[in-house]
Amino acid sequence: MRSQSQIAKIKEFESDPFQIHNLLSKDQVAELIDVYESSDKTVKDTGPVVSKIDYNNSVFREILTKLSTVLGEFDIRYAHFFEVDRPHVLHIDDDFDFPRSYKAITVPLRHDGHTNPKFYVYNQHYYGGPAKFFKDREIDPSVHYNVPVTDYNNIDGLDDIGIPEEVRKGIDHLKDKWLEGLSVKAYFPWNVTSGIVFDSLQIHSAGNFTQQGVSKKLGLSIFTKDPK
Repeated sequence: MRSQSQIAKIKEFESDPFQIHNLLSKDQVAELIDVYESSDKTVKDTGPVVSKIDYNNSVFREILTKLSTVLGEFDIRYAHFFEVDRPHVLHIDDDFDFPRSYKAITVPLRHDGHTNPKFYVYNQHYYGGPAKFFKDREIDPSVHYNVPVTDYNNIDGLDDIGIPEEVRKGIDHLKDKWLEGLSVKAYFPWNVTSGIVFDSLQIHSAGNFTQQGVSKKLGLSIFTKDPK
């Protein structure tokens, strides 16, 4: 578990989520897709197909260079491709060795369908390690690596703002109970060639893309630590 001083240090570098447009060219996206398609893949027990990217890949290095001009210097904690056919639930991106986590960057590479899915970031943060959030759920859900959190007392920033009806429609795969005390900070379209940047310990989820005409998504996740 992190100490209060460690949490305070992480909070110094927190900021609002945003989207970087034209982070990649279409040719670079195509190159990354080719790398993914030819890679060794692992299927998680919760469904996603993942594959670690070579940090020396030239496109990956170019992404990091562009990110450093916006975010400053940082270290890479982990990076991998992910392909999903069901929407992610509420979670954060953390490790059990409790690093000084910084930003997570989601890079959309492809989606199968004619509508653009959305990616949701909430106002709340959690500093207690890798977690998915299922308030008051009595039976532990299937998770991979993350710990299921059913008691929200240790979530930072709980509020009673609520979620507007129009926004709620986009995340209707999430139960009302799971969203109690949470509010949406921002949501972003799944635009290929862009990058979505947010605090890696900030709660986030996918939109319910399977109900919006999208059968599958492919993206690249980059997790950073130790901002300089």
